[in-house]
Amino acid sequence: MSIEEYWIGKSVDFREVWSDFEQGEGYIQKYRTMEVYLLQLKFERYPSNSPLFNLEAVLKTSKGVFHNLKRTYLPPFEYDRAGPLFIYDISRGSVNWRFLAELKPLLLFGLAIWDQIKKGSLRYKAERIALIDRLQSRFPNANLAEIISYIQSLPGSEEEFALKKLYTQNPSSVEISKSPFTGSIEQTERELLSFDDIASGSKEGE
Repeated sequence: MSIEEYWIGKSVDFREVWSDFEQGEGYIQKYRTMEVYLLQLKFERYPSNSPLFNLEAVLKTSKGVFHNLKRTYLPPFEYDRAGPLFIYDISRGSVNWRFLAELKPLLLFGLAIWDQIKKGSLRYKAERIALIDRLQSRFPNANLAEIISYIQSLPGSEEEFALKKLYTQNPSSVEISKSPFTGSIEQTERELLSFDDIASGSKEGE
């Protein structure tokens, strides 16, 4: 993508864009067979009186990091059958990006962002161990053994670069739905669990 295409829409290949969308019906059908959870990330890079200058960059980076974490940390048979990361919505203020995906890769993605937020804090290592333990207790059916391998090493250089770039957009929190998303966003919003609360063992995260 050229800088002109990113910023002003110059030389967009409309036929390719719409062909890619129309040929993706299989992904839409796949979504309808998936059990998905909702992950909410708060970014505070741009105030509500500014456009979302970073929209394409955050969107593509999020989808790419999610995919690469799946490829790196899921067994091949799980990677082959796993669905992609879907955007549910983006709201303003402190900007909430809400994603839908299957639980295990969504937790890996959320953990990768949370790592960037917390890295360097005094209690980072202890909080990370507590978070992993409590995520496994709260979501026992997710089979989260791969998360242990994640916390022992960063992804490859491209993923590390991408996560650091996402961090420049000031992510402030990571939250995940307590139960699968069934279409009621109001109910899901009431049941969001903060990774910080889970790590600290507070009442909301227990």
